[in-house]
Amino acid sequence: MSFLEWTEELSVQVPEMDRQHQDLIGVINELHDVMSDGKSLREKSAAISRLLKMAEWHFVNEEAMMYRISYPQLQAHRTAHRRLIARVLEYKSDFDHPDSATGPELLLFVKNWLIAHIQEADRDYAQYVVRCHVDTQKLMVKTP
Repeated sequence: MSFLEWTEELSVQVPEMDRQHQDLIGVINELHDVMSDGKSLREKSAAISRLLKMAEWHFVNEEAMMYRISYPQLQAHRTAHRRLIARVLEYKSDFDHPDSATGPELLLFVKNWLIAHIQEADRDYAQYVVRCHVDTQKLMVKTP
């Protein structure tokens, strides 16, 4: 069993966003595996960097879509994204010290944040997309 499982309860009913959320879950699970397998500090730090890169790409994509559809809560959503990135960077900074014990704390934080964010904030914009009858495929940034 994975650390974080994709379920239909996490679906926002916007296929491209669901796929990106699944990709984020995959990166979180990779980070969990690296943290659990006694890997080197360098490998753990690299896994955190991969999570940050994936999250930043997803956030840019999601915010671009929101901008294109004039989503009224874009600024609040953007602020939530920036806060997550800042928090993970804090964890990464703490983690880079050899005696750090922030790995499990980071994993739990990211897991809980992502689930809550998808089920609340992302569902709100997804409902707005449906009400506006927007073809989200035309709004997506290309996959990195």
